[in-house]
Amino acid sequence: MVKEKQKKVKLSKPLKVTIGIFLFLVVYVVSMFLPFIGGYTSWPYVIAKCGGLPVITNKFAAAWSYSVPGMTSYYGPTFLSSINNYVCTVEEASAQGYHKAPW
Repeated sequence: MVKEKQKKVKLSKPLKVTIGIFLFLVVYVVSMFLPFIGGYTSWPYVIAKCGGLPVITNKFAAAWSYSVPGMTSYYGPTFLSSINNYVCTVEEASAQGYHKAPW
């Protein structure tokens, strides 16, 4: 039996870069919906959407509180960011039933 040599397909550098960018974007978008890392991957999107740091709302232990940049309770995304939501203004947080965190 004679083995045929398989031809290797060489991809051009621009095509490799395009494929790499596409795969990165697919993984990034999928990771936005994973429970433990979703807060980290959605953070840049929220900052861009709000035009600055967002107001963080939190329902942990039925607190229904919000934190604004500069407060000691304002900590950005964390490992358990799935309990946080982000809104752009204090008015939006208040309209959704949240109150300002006491600390």
